[in-house]
Amino acid sequence: MKSLLIIILLALPLRLNAQIILDMVCEGGAEEILQACRQKTEFGDSLAVYLYLKEIVSGLHDMAYLEASVDSLVRTPGRATAYLHTGNRYNRVDVSLREVDRQLLRMLNIRPRRYEREAVSPDLFRNLQERILSYYENSGYPFADSRLCGLEISNDTIRGSLVINRNRYYRIDSIHINGNPSVEPRYLYRHIGIRPGDPYSEKRFRSAGQLIRETPFIGEVRAAEMEFRKETADLYLYLDRRQASRFSGFLGIGPGGSGSRTRLAGELNLELENVFRRMESIGLHWQSPGSQVQQADLQAGQPYLFGSSFGLDLHLHMYRQDSTWLKVEAEAGVPFTLPGRGTVRVFGRSLTTSLIAGSGGVPGISVPASGLNGRLFGVSYRHGRVDDRINPYRGWTADISMGAGNKRVTPPADHSPSGEERKSGFGEGNLHLQGFIPVTPSTTLMLSSLSGIKTNIGSNGKDNYFFANELFLLGGLHSIRGFDERSLAASAFSLVRIEYRYLFGGPGNVFLFFDGMAYRQKLPGTDKSDLPFGFGGGLSIGTRAGQFSINYALGRQLGNPLSLRSGRVHIGIINRF
Repeated sequence: MKSLLIIILLALPLRLNAQIILDMVCEGGAEEILQACRQKTEFGDSLAVYLYLKEIVSGLHDMAYLEASVDSLVRTPGRATAYLHTGNRYNRVDVSLREVDRQLLRMLNIRPRRYEREAVSPDLFRNLQERILSYYENSGYPFADSRLCGLEISNDTIRGSLVINRNRYYRIDSIHINGNPSVEPRYLYRHIGIRPGDPYSEKRFRSAGQLIRETPFIGEVRAAEMEFRKETADLYLYLDRRQASRFSGFLGIGPGGSGSRTRLAGELNLELENVFRRMESIGLHWQSPGSQVQQADLQAGQPYLFGSSFGLDLHLHMYRQDSTWLKVEAEAGVPFTLPGRGTVRVFGRSLTTSLIAGSGGVPGISVPASGLNGRLFGVSYRHGRVDDRINPYRGWTADISMGAGNKRVTPPADHSPSGEERKSGFGEGNLHLQGFIPVTPSTTLMLSSLSGIKTNIGSNGKDNYFFANELFLLGGLHSIRGFDERSLAASAFSLVRIEYRYLFGGPGNVFLFFDGMAYRQKLPGTDKSDLPFGFGGGLSIGTRAGQFSINYALGRQLGNPLSLRSGRVHIGIINRF
């Protein structure tokens, strides 16, 4: 009787650190198929041999060789020989689930009648196997396997009863951290989702390395290893500290207004990561987009409070328009980290705009600001997978947030001479999607979509408008390039960024880009929309002083012609420490 998924239990304890050369001997008529599986013959440990052979057997099952199995594995020092049986190819499987735990079937929402009523395709049968085995492999049984008992063969149909062997149960006994990642172990355990005492999980073991590589202040010296003992398993991590805290500055140069040849804009950022070895972050950001505008942001975040999956973050945003008005937003959030599945965050935000002298608007908008007091509560979700946080080649990220609240608006005198307050509910939503698609071994295509919307809840169409201090402020290096910083104001927008990058020298790249946006501006007495776009190119290289970048962009809006004199240059440097 042939096993559908054979387990490979080698001499215990099973230490994953010896190079093994694998030879395979095929018993059956599918030798030509196995030729494609013999590309890799050397492995770093015994578990890698097991997983590789399991892949081969699984692949043969996918091709309808349902009898395929590893009959035996012979070990000699530094070598292993696997004897594989392929069997015949079948188009239908008539399977009984009487031997499978009924409680497990209910938990996985598997209905036995679907498989026992009539023969099913090999694909459907493989899906059934994978669902059951995946559950056990992530619940402490890494060597669980399945087989068909009482085999009967009729033409192209194979019949039998599915039997699951859980085999030995393993739990994580110890986690050995080799190197100096400068992170307290309890925070690292929570971050990778594996703690001493947990049942072994194949999914979490496989994702641990990816989670570490995505952490900006931890470097992975070599891949994680697992050592299986009699009933326990030890995890070995090889880590080091990576410079992630950074100080950066950017200078923007563009055409000035009347009487001025150029206009300068500046930005300074200080970001501290893991200073206290608890994976915390602290940030201070200052920006002067020009036109007597200043903006400051202060943020602090601490994940995994008291070793739990919950965290706490605080954010203070201040925006001052010359000497006319000041906007202050204070936000507190509680993120909940799902290991390998992103972060869910609930937050509350307080919004205040104070009119200091007059009611000046935003540059480029004639509508003034208003006094405002409001509260907003919402939820967000963030997830992603990128191979390099600094200079990504492949991967994706997704960030979505939405919230609603109440506000009290005091219109400026020229819009409401009586000074009557306007109370209403309001909502806000944001969506940011980004992907990196490899094109050649040294080039990648970055596609990004950023959208946002603000709306007044419970107001009719006539009153569904906003004042200058309530709008999204866009334009510049971090949104649509080719325009002055925060020179485009919108109540709703959708921005698409396309960037083709040539990667070189670690963090270095050369790129060409196109940014296009559709936006709407709902103001008192006017409803405006436009389709601005910007394009250009740039360079980012690593130097002794830090990461130096420069890019040049041209922009067009409101049907105005393009002009080289209206181009924007952004120069920046990032120093990591």
